[in-house]
Amino acid sequence: MCIVKRNISYYNLDVIISVGYRVKSRQGTKFRIWATQRLKDYLIQGYAMNERRLAEKEQQVQILKDGIRILARSIEDKVDSEDLDWLATFVKGLTLLDDYDHEQLDRKGRTVRPSRIQV
Repeated sequence: MCIVKRNISYYNLDVIISVGYRVKSRQGTKFRIWATQRLKDYLIQGYAMNERRLAEKEQQVQILKDGIRILARSIEDKVDSEDLDWLATFVKGLTLLDDYDHEQLDRKGRTVRPSRIQV
């Protein structure tokens, strides 16, 4: 294994876009569109997301959830339901966290309390 140490220069993406306008090519245009979208994401959301990586992680979470459900069913066949309360609670918690991540929480039964600020 080879270890390489280099000094890496970091540049402001806004400056790179400005310089990129001097490049007259199809590749330069694609880069400017990409970079402008990244800046827009940072300005609007405060961060940029890697959609492909997010989709992969979402698939992994779904596989894990399916695996937990299969395990829960197979364990239910072997053990009394009283002993599985912890597993059912775990599955519900995992589902709740997943719904929160995807902003799909059930708002039914939600209470609205006025907030107070003490100065």
